[in-house]
Amino acid sequence: VRDLRLVARLVAKADVVVPLAALVGAPACTADPWTARDVNLGSVLGIVQLLSPDQRLVYPNTNSGYGASGSNRPCDEDTPLRPVSLYGTTKCEAEDAVLAAGGVSLRLATIYGFSPRMRLDLLVNDMVHRAVTDRAVTLFEAHHRRSVVHVRDVARAFIHASTEGYASMS
Repeated sequence: VRDLRLVARLVAKADVVVPLAALVGAPACTADPWTARDVNLGSVLGIVQLLSPDQRLVYPNTNSGYGASGSNRPCDEDTPLRPVSLYGTTKCEAEDAVLAAGGVSLRLATIYGFSPRMRLDLLVNDMVHRAVTDRAVTLFEAHHRRSVVHVRDVARAFIHASTEGYASMS
């Protein structure tokens, strides 16, 4: 996504663009803020500039954009975005550009599901791993709500948003 000539060639061939590349998570973005801004925001701004009016853009934002709401109520599309990390900030700034260009943003909960490599940094995967290996699960901050969504449901949402759902969502 940092090679704009390659991105331009690929975008030119696409009916729908879903920019999935990102430096994910607050710790990774804090460790390398330049790359976080370049990949999470800069690449999306470049894609927005390359799109023609007949191409669709479906953007995956993160629930990290909501920040610490202090409320136990579920977030929805009307909940204000108040990111507290560079990760959340870059994703929300990119969402602003996508929406200004007429694209659609999906604000995703923590995604879980099968992966080619074990992702123990993800809550559901870690809980299942601990249940199997330790035969117990410890819940930290058990009073907190945690929103999760399966990767297959996310894929279905992207398909819906990029086809028949696009007109009603934008």
